[in-house]
Amino acid sequence: MVVTRKTPVAPVPTGSRTNSSQVLPRAAKAKTTSTLAESEPVVPRDSPAAKNAVSSQKPPTKSKHKNRHHNKVPKPSSGFLDQIVYFALFLLALYAFNTCPKDENLSNPVCRSLSQYRTHVLEPYVLPPIQKALSHPSVAPYVEKVDRLERETIRPIVLKTAKFSAPYAAKAKHVVWDGGVIPAYNAYVVPQWRAHVLPPWNKYVSPRIAAATPYALRTQRALENTAFVVHKTYTTQVQPVIVKTYVVVKPYAIKGYRTARPHAIALAGHAQKLGGVLAAKAGDARRQYVDPHVVRIWDKVLELSGAGPVSSPTEPAAPVPEESASTTEDSTTEAVVSETSVEAVVTPVEASESASSTPFTPAEEEIAATTPSSTPTPSEASSSVFETSSSSPSVPPPAETASTVPVVSASTETAETEVPVVGTLSVASVVVQSAHGKETLAAVEPGLSAASVAVQSAHGMESPVVEEILEDVKSLTEEPAAETLEPTPTLSAVTATPIDTEVPEPEAEEEDEMDDFMADLGLDIDEPEPEVVEDEVDDLTPAERHELQRREAEEQAEAKLRRTAEKRKDLEGRMAHSKETLSAMVKEKNKQLRKTLVGMRKAAVAKMDDPFSTIGGQLPALEKEGDKLLKGLEGYLKKDIKSNKGGDPVERTERWNKVVGKVEEKLQEKITAANDVIQQFHVELKGNEVNEGMAIIAEVKDMGAKAQADVGLELSWLADVTYNDWQIYHTLAQYGTDFQAEASEIQAGTHAHPPVDPFVPRFAKMQEELAAIVNVFIARIDTLKRQAQAAFAPAEDAPPVDSEGASPPADSDPEEPTVSILPIDTDADLPPPKAGDNIDPGQVVIGKSPQQVLEALRKVETPSHEEL
Repeated sequence: MVVTRKTPVAPVPTGSRTNSSQVLPRAAKAKTTSTLAESEPVVPRDSPAAKNAVSSQKPPTKSKHKNRHHNKVPKPSSGFLDQIVYFALFLLALYAFNTCPKDENLSNPVCRSLSQYRTHVLEPYVLPPIQKALSHPSVAPYVEKVDRLERETIRPIVLKTAKFSAPYAAKAKHVVWDGGVIPAYNAYVVPQWRAHVLPPWNKYVSPRIAAATPYALRTQRALENTAFVVHKTYTTQVQPVIVKTYVVVKPYAIKGYRTARPHAIALAGHAQKLGGVLAAKAGDARRQYVDPHVVRIWDKVLELSGAGPVSSPTEPAAPVPEESASTTEDSTTEAVVSETSVEAVVTPVEASESASSTPFTPAEEEIAATTPSSTPTPSEASSSVFETSSSSPSVPPPAETASTVPVVSASTETAETEVPVVGTLSVASVVVQSAHGKETLAAVEPGLSAASVAVQSAHGMESPVVEEILEDVKSLTEEPAAETLEPTPTLSAVTATPIDTEVPEPEAEEEDEMDDFMADLGLDIDEPEPEVVEDEVDDLTPAERHELQRREAEEQAEAKLRRTAEKRKDLEGRMAHSKETLSAMVKEKNKQLRKTLVGMRKAAVAKMDDPFSTIGGQLPALEKEGDKLLKGLEGYLKKDIKSNKGGDPVERTERWNKVVGKVEEKLQEKITAANDVIQQFHVELKGNEVNEGMAIIAEVKDMGAKAQADVGLELSWLADVTYNDWQIYHTLAQYGTDFQAEASEIQAGTHAHPPVDPFVPRFAKMQEELAAIVNVFIARIDTLKRQAQAAFAPAEDAPPVDSEGASPPADSDPEEPTVSILPIDTDADLPPPKAGDNIDPGQVVIGKSPQQVLEALRKVETPSHEEL
């Protein structure tokens, strides 16, 4: 049994998934014998019962949730662990900002890691693109303007504000931080830390860290050695081979690229065209062989699901007539007649007249050749077809059948204005081509038209209509084929799309391909040959021609001199303007440099006078620390003198020397640290001065470079350029060099009119104060040393006075020392100094008891005077 093919209809698109406040009628399900169908009776959509059912439905209640966004689950806030991590990162950043600027040797691991990150990541990868973008010609002027604004306007305001507010800020910091935060930290946090954190740490964590440290160090050394070996191998063995290979292969690679590039471009173009053709053919094949089966499957699925064929969203579905049981021949005849009578519309007279006036194409000639001379008129053809369709009891009317094929009806809209002669075929010609299997049109678009359905249904059919048509076609094909007939009106719009019978000529395609190939190679085969311009002065005599050439040469020379003079005048004017601009800029930048230096030096002096700043608090802190250490040393000496009376002097002296050495070492560290801070402050100030000066010098040099770039190229192409012109050109850059020398003198203070420098005397005064504090420390330590030596030295017994050592009588003449004219060895009579003994001049008299002084005076011999 042959089933009539149904029109494929796309499923109805589903509406919004949200609840709607409008009543949406649902499509009634068709009756079906499937077990999946519902048992309830189906009511047609257009019936009064359905309308009453729709009207009786109550509208759904309005949704309480007007906004869908209220139903979204709010994102969970960051947990306690995330907050701890953020707080730890904040503390780490604060610690780095506070510690790393002072860590010059990178002894801190955090500062060292940040420095390595800057060296290996920021400087080679992040900063160069940013600097390149900022130095772009379209961005550099704005950057320069912002820099100038910051340097001339914002920075002085910031410096004045910092100078004015620094004492108040330092005082507030002293009151809040030194007077509140630090004491509270020492009073509450440190005891808790020592009581609850350090014991578990020292008991559990520290031993494990100590146990794992050797392995970590061993792993680190192994990694360092491996990295060194790998780097050395790459540097000494791999990199030279790569460089050598690159140098050798580079010429051949460039040559091969240049050779293969045109062919690759041509191949890519052909591949693109071929891909488009293949895609089009694939689409055609899909529409011809796949889409009909998909539509059938879809209809079958709808039928089995109980929904029935769903109507199209644009056109209502036609009711399916009930078919009575009939034989195979009747059903086939019904399919053929119904499908072929879909668009059996008589062509209007105007359309036929316009169609007959158009010239024939080869395809039209073939169609006309196969049409008999006694072809019936359109009215006769249509009437015969209608009679045939009406004679069969199972064939529906043409109007009903036309609605089942919406695709074919699209071509009838243009039938009144344009008749596609090439694309119109008679039913007989289509049946002849499909029944005998001879000639088919290759350019017919695959679609579900009435002719294609008739072709598919014509084989193996036996019905009176088909047999009659076949007999007529057979009688017509037996007539001579050379007979030429006039075109007759045919049934319009049998197929949905016109038939394209234009066949591209092979020679034209080859020429197009050749043109494309030559265009890819960069050649133009249609380039016209240069036309030979005939000499217009052939009719002149040689003398006249010579005179004409001479006058033309003179005119050209005068024009060239005139253009050169104009260009020279323009260049000289621009260079003069650039010189004036540079001179004014040098004066302005000179004043700006002086103001900048004076402002920076005054700010530095203010910091040095501020006792709460880093540099200003060095001397008070040093004096405080030194006084604390010396007071401790003095207390130790007093305690030792009181507690160890009669003790071993040697042991007490050794212990005292050890304590004094520790105190002196501590003081030396404090003095060195303070001196380093002062010197570093001086170095940083001078470095900042140099940086500011170089920035201002760079502006002048950039202006000179721009002035040179403005005239350099044109000056080099000037016809009468001279040495003086180039001297003026180089003078533009000399402004920057001269200003740099002058700025260096201004910054160093060697200029004839240097700016005010309050920093130098203040710095010298601070150094004097530091030296005074150090001298005070030394004097106090020497005093304590003399006191300790006097306290720890054993009591010396007075030596016995014998007769030989008695003083001579007063009446006897004292002996005078012998005077010699020979050189005197001053070190011969002195005892050799003992190792480790330091002779202090202050110990000769100061610190001796009166008995020791008198005893030493007695030992001195009275000199005797002898004359030659």
